[in-house]
Amino acid sequence: MHVNLPPETNLPALSVFAPAGRMIRAVTVNTIDSANIDTPIIALVVDSLWFDGEEIIPAGSELHGRASVDRLRDRIVANGPWTIVWQNGEELTVKAIALDRDDSETGRWGERDGSAGLTGQVLKSDSSAEIKLFLSTFISGAAGAFQQTDSTLFGRQARNSIRNAGIAGASEVLNRYAEQIAETIRRDGVFVRVPAGKQMYLYVTHTIDRSLAKIGNLRVGAVSPPASNSSASDAR
Repeated sequence: MHVNLPPETNLPALSVFAPAGRMIRAVTVNTIDSANIDTPIIALVVDSLWFDGEEIIPAGSELHGRASVDRLRDRIVANGPWTIVWQNGEELTVKAIALDRDDSETGRWGERDGSAGLTGQVLKSDSSAEIKLFLSTFISGAAGAFQQTDSTLFGRQARNSIRNAGIAGASEVLNRYAEQIAETIRRDGVFVRVPAGKQMYLYVTHTIDRSLAKIGNLRVGAVSPPASNSSASDAR
């Protein structure tokens, strides 16, 4: 069976586009850490993205996403909507995944290159976190060691002195500080920090249609154009 369709039903090919699966090379501008999971990720494109002889995303364009924490793999992840901002002010929101970039000047890729999430400096509960917990306990006990005491029938008793009063106040502050450190370690267990200047890829999961980019301050409203002079005279 053959069906003749009008030409209007055949959509024209995209003039400037890139197919799904493109990896945009970029570098982070801001520092991201897991203390605030609502931290934005801001990156700059370092290598222009080309396809079919057309420059789709030039170097210097901005990438804006939002970070979250993957505590199982100790990484900062950013999956979902990303906004590409061109230097002329055009914006385009795409669905993309932040990938780690681990390549060197030798031309060889590292083991983490292309893996999901951004790697950085990691503090775990089984390493430096346990040391902090130990130090917090030590500090709280050390302040009491400098108290002045007297021997009585009931044993050693703290002397009522200005020095002991000051030490007691300092000990209370240190105890509260030790509790805060210990509670932070028990609650989070891991702290991830990705410094500014981290190399990354942005993997776009669908077609990048350049024609869909819009300038933010342009608004198309349903406002009727003003009537011309001839139309006004005809109405009279």
